[in-house]
Amino acid sequence: MFIRDLPKVLFLILATIAFLIGGVTFSGAKQLPITTNSCSVADFGSANSTGLGYNSASGSLAVTDSYDDEVYIYDSDCNLISSFDTASFALPAWEPEDITYNPADAMYAIVDAYQDEVYFTDTTGTVLGNCDIAVLGSTSPRGIAYNTTSDNYAITDNGTDKVYIIDDSVMNGGSCNQLNQFDTIVFGSDNPNDITYLQDTDEYAVADWNDTEIYIISTSGSLRTQFDTYYGLGNSYPAGVVYVSSEKRYYIVDNYNVSYQVDARGTSEFLCDTGGLGSPDPSDVTFNPGTNEIAFVDNTSDTVYILDLIDFGGTLICVPDRQFSTLTFGSDNPTGIAYIPTTNQLAITDYYDHEIYFVGYDSETLEDQCDTGALGMHYPQGIDYIAQLDKLVVVNDQDDALFLMDRSTCEPVNQNALDTLELWGGGTSIPGAAFQAGGGRFLVADNSYDEVYISNFEGFRERRFDTYGLGLATISGLTPMPGGEQFLVTDAGLDDIYIWTIPLLKEAPFSISGQYTSSGLGGTMMLFERGGGHFTGTFDTGTITAPIFGYYDAATGNISLGGTLPNGVPMVWKGTVSSDLNTITLTGSPIGTLTRVY
Repeated sequence: MFIRDLPKVLFLILATIAFLIGGVTFSGAKQLPITTNSCSVADFGSANSTGLGYNSASGSLAVTDSYDDEVYIYDSDCNLISSFDTASFALPAWEPEDITYNPADAMYAIVDAYQDEVYFTDTTGTVLGNCDIAVLGSTSPRGIAYNTTSDNYAITDNGTDKVYIIDDSVMNGGSCNQLNQFDTIVFGSDNPNDITYLQDTDEYAVADWNDTEIYIISTSGSLRTQFDTYYGLGNSYPAGVVYVSSEKRYYIVDNYNVSYQVDARGTSEFLCDTGGLGSPDPSDVTFNPGTNEIAFVDNTSDTVYILDLIDFGGTLICVPDRQFSTLTFGSDNPTGIAYIPTTNQLAITDYYDHEIYFVGYDSETLEDQCDTGALGMHYPQGIDYIAQLDKLVVVNDQDDALFLMDRSTCEPVNQNALDTLELWGGGTSIPGAAFQAGGGRFLVADNSYDEVYISNFEGFRERRFDTYGLGLATISGLTPMPGGEQFLVTDAGLDDIYIWTIPLLKEAPFSISGQYTSSGLGGTMMLFERGGGHFTGTFDTGTITAPIFGYYDAATGNISLGGTLPNGVPMVWKGTVSSDLNTITLTGSPIGTLTRVY
């Protein structure tokens, strides 16, 4: 055993003992919501949206409006399909607060806060029956959800802070048949104004107006997890929520009458405390897949720390391995770090030296360096390595740019203006970026506004998500993990490293960027979307390498692809691309069909 392994072994022994006696606890993951679409329900007349429902038979959404006494049926792009008036019921529903759909009986259930009634209607709004919820103690009912597993309904009341479970056995106007009830205060909600059933996990999600939170709970009221809507959606108070199982998405309508489609499958999970390792200001992080090690740099201690990432009882933990000073090669303000597997080096940026230092991963000694200032890029910050292109990506917020640089010469080969990300509030501090190999995208952190922007290869924003609601207000660096959906993140204020898992990034691509294999000539084609359907790339058969350029129209599915062979012969082909952008079929081309690898 090597002497340097002794601290690692001791650490594991102590951690095991502490875990067995209950002395070690590991933080649970927080949900990481990402808005995938939004539109205004006010455009078709709902100016006081209070609740949401989803008709799984028609694929339509329903929003209640307690001022208009209306239920509006619309699609996910806020195109109005139909509506019906609840005030025209025999017992008028003057304040319809929420609606849910029962697919077993093909009917809606509507909760009304004026009459304290639950109405059962067909999909056109014809009343089939009703029952009285006030007799059960609910005089401020706000939300209702149909449980497809147990065939009953859950009703939230923001006066009693309870959830009432009823069935539809009473429809003659008598007291609703209560099956159960539980308190919402137990899991932190003191203003539960809507509820939805999560069929995938047999859980409920409760929207709380005051807390601006969505609480995920068991069907008996135990908290599972939660996510924020105020920062995540943009100063939003959640009025209504419904979960659509077929889409793995939430729909949330807020106080601005905006309907959001939200993917909340992502998670942010605490990994390790850098302060306890002697790092008071972790500025960037990278990952070595060959050794399963994390390396991060601290620009206060001027030190590179290397940690083993170990599965400890099903939980990933960081175990100290070694560390070395950046001062030995002249860097006294290291800000970025990236592992380069082809040379087994760490590329380390220095903010004030305007340098990139290339340090041997094992030798810990300087092997090369380049002056970015001489190349026109001053104050380099975060850095990442794109293995598919053998290029470095360097963030420079002084120039408001993301630089793509040749790894061997450091010459800039491309530059994306950060302004194209439509930075939240303008953006003034961009500490780092990470490249997602599986989709040809960048994740760019905005430290001023606690946002992360997902952009295409050319730098145009596709998505954004908030980090403040995750408890991370000083993100300093991020790097991809293998697989395309996980990232390591450093927070310089908390002195912590987190791991993000974002399944959304593995779904059908936002763009055509990625790697494809050829059914005809064999080999691979790397494509990078440049915006507006335009793309460039490289086709490599092993014997022939040719630059590629082209254009595709997502609406029609048509694609044109061209390039020049090494012998100067031009090539141009046309064809079609599938709607999920995973298959390209070129007519009359020896390339044949291109199938996405990632």
